[in-house]
Amino acid sequence: MAAAAAINNRDTAPAAPYHIALQAQDPPDRDTPKAPQGTGSRGDCLAAVNRPPLQRIISGRGIEKTSLGHPMFWVYVPYTADDAPSAEFSLQDQENDLYRVTLQLPSKPGFVSIQLPPSVKPIAEGETYRWYLDINCADRQAADNATPTSITGVIQRIATPPGLTSALSRAITPSQRATAYAKQDLFLEALTELSGVTPKNQTVTGKIVPLALAQEAIIGPLTASSQSE
Repeated sequence: MAAAAAINNRDTAPAAPYHIALQAQDPPDRDTPKAPQGTGSRGDCLAAVNRPPLQRIISGRGIEKTSLGHPMFWVYVPYTADDAPSAEFSLQDQENDLYRVTLQLPSKPGFVSIQLPPSVKPIAEGETYRWYLDINCADRQAADNATPTSITGVIQRIATPPGLTSALSRAITPSQRATAYAKQDLFLEALTELSGVTPKNQTVTGKIVPLALAQEAIIGPLTASSQSE
């Protein structure tokens, strides 16, 4: 279920709140890469008590937008290292894996990021790509008490929007830069800017409908334990 979140600034410079959408369902397949599967490690975990489900950040038709060749992917993960020994992320085009990495989960649930490293070929402007995040749960659970632990999303690189460069040059604070990105529906970049001014393990402020994510932490980058490119 989608939820709109108005994320407020973390520093003292005034700027208008902006909206980030969160969605637990998979995006539509139309005009998107039809990769056959994720990392192959899908399973179910015991539902996290008093936690919302695994969710991705979306905009527009359910496709995440970025202006960067090596974007930062953001996902809300309700699981911790105690729940699952690892997670696996993969990025795919129409036919192939472009990047695959095994990740360590943090000690707290919250918003986590996965950086497409500079050593990987940048995603191409105008093209769409599908990504997967699979959580490797320590114990498989019965269906009655389980929750899905795999999520997929679609990302598209767009040309730098007119006015964005000048807006960023006028921005004094990271929150103002985040607002400039958010006005162009570049929510991944906006949250990356926010993560730089939000202390690790501190909460995201703002109103969320429903309120499940109103006080969830920005954890930041997940640590890679192995990768293939």
